[in-house]
Amino acid sequence: MNINYQPLQTDISFSEAAKFKTSFGKLPGAAWAGIVLVVLMTGYFVFSGNIFGVLIPVVIAGIAYFALLANKKKEIRFKAFAEANGFEYISSGEPGVETGSVFEGGHARHAKRIVHGTYNLPFWLGTYVYSLGVASNSRTVKVGVMSIQLPASFPHILIDGGLHALGSAKAKGGFVEYQNVDPTVSEVYKVLYPEGQEHALQTIVTPDLLYTMRNRVPRKVDVEIRGDRMYLYTGMLLEPTEKNLKTLFTIL
Repeated sequence: MNINYQPLQTDISFSEAAKFKTSFGKLPGAAWAGIVLVVLMTGYFVFSGNIFGVLIPVVIAGIAYFALLANKKKEIRFKAFAEANGFEYISSGEPGVETGSVFEGGHARHAKRIVHGTYNLPFWLGTYVYSLGVASNSRTVKVGVMSIQLPASFPHILIDGGLHALGSAKAKGGFVEYQNVDPTVSEVYKVLYPEGQEHALQTIVTPDLLYTMRNRVPRKVDVEIRGDRMYLYTGMLLEPTEKNLKTLFTIL
């Protein structure tokens, strides 16, 4: 089966985006009206009756609304891509039980813009979001990821492309660098594995896989293999572009 990337190039109007229904809970219209009223009144009192106290919140609300529509356009592209290839799409959900080190820390963990299905192997892809710290020290981390269900379990193996998604895994130590890698690959990717597990490493991290990652995909990724899961990490966000998705599905 060939992947159809054409839906990712479709032009989407703002009116189409406004009509698109996501899986997020929505406030009733009256509640939105109340929020707008509170924002306007707050601006009025903050600026002591100055007309700009009303205009500034209106401008901010308008910018936020168009940002929401821009996000919905991305959802529409992901959904169209999923439907064109026989996959399923949901706006947001729990990532489930995952073995990757990225999924171990933080709180308020969830995934958004999720495409899932089977292409050679069962998978889901999306942007994984979680928070670190609390209150003023809190920060949100976003990682583009494809989670692949493997037919067998493997030791903890890393293919480091330098995108920093493997930081917490490498910090735990216990890895050695695999030396039997083509020089054209090792200049881009470092293969790390637990000492004594070279046979298991060679079973899944084959020369064909490394050649594909080095020469046939449009962008670099970080890879983590742990248990019966393989993770492809794309960086901060997974955007609905052919370059991003072709990278993932070519490796898969």
